[in-house]
Amino acid sequence: MTKFANTTKTMMTLVAFAAGLTAMSPMMADARPMPQQHMPMKPVAVSFQHDRLDAGASARIDARIAGLRNDIRAGERTRKIDLRQGARLSAKLDTIAATKQGDARHGLTVREAASLNASLDGLAGQVRMATRR
Repeated sequence: MTKFANTTKTMMTLVAFAAGLTAMSPMMADARPMPQQHMPMKPVAVSFQHDRLDAGASARIDARIAGLRNDIRAGERTRKIDLRQGARLSAKLDTIAATKQGDARHGLTVREAASLNASLDGLAGQVRMATRR
């Protein structure tokens, strides 16, 4: 088939499609919404537990916080992290820990845990960079 034949065939298809839409437009203008038929629904017990994490997520975050705290202290002891930088990193870690305690009061959601883990990832990178001297 030639390029001209393909183009002609495509144009004919588009014209036929447009004609069909034009023919249907008066019907669409007069269309009324169908009455909704209500089917009786059985009551369903809704559980919001799916958006809460288990206690294991909270414990894993606590373990990461404790590990980072130990890394900061070890860096200060070996003088790879100076006292001012150690205080700054510890303050950031304390902020993350306080946020975690507030969020965990009623159980951590997936979003809260992800946010805390992202903050901990960033801080872990800063601690790693500081101790690479």
